[in-house]
Amino acid sequence: VKKGEEWVLINTSVHSRIAHEIIKRGHLGFLPESVQREVKAGSSRLDFLIDGNFFIEVKGVNLSKNGICFFPDAPTKRGRKHLIELIKLKKRGFRARILLLSFRNCSCFLPNSETDEEFARTFWNALESGVERFINISTDKAVRPTNVMGTTKRICELYAQNAISLKDKENTLTDIVAVRFGNVLG
Repeated sequence: VKKGEEWVLINTSVHSRIAHEIIKRGHLGFLPESVQREVKAGSSRLDFLIDGNFFIEVKGVNLSKNGICFFPDAPTKRGRKHLIELIKLKKRGFRARILLLSFRNCSCFLPNSETDEEFARTFWNALESGVERFINISTDKAVRPTNVMGTTKRICELYAQNAISLKDKENTLTDIVAVRFGNVLG
């Protein structure tokens, strides 16, 4: 769906396909030996299981206000249930991560407590419990910048690349990545 000058991905299967490519191509920091999709975990079905010990749930972030991306854009009991399952898996010794994908014009992410306070509370609880987060905010405008928007997206990519190199020196559970939309599906 086009909103103003931006495309908004509302088909969740597209987010899943993009996430699969991000995982397969090693953008999580390693090349996986195996990637299973739609894996049963407890009473949930999570998006990915990597190498038998790393569960990932993908959320497509479509809501953008004042340069901030928010999830969810509607109340989501299912999304909260997935976070609770990731917390349980983490406590059992598995790696667990929420992968947030946005292709909107925004510079950061927050859980949407106005729309779903329970999800937001569970999101922060998941992070406190050690569930990792991976946030990807990107568009295709950085490929060949021809305007201010494309140039700023390219600068953000360079900033993300620098932050990635600095991350190795810090103890953080947030992974940062710069991935161009068109290159992920290509």
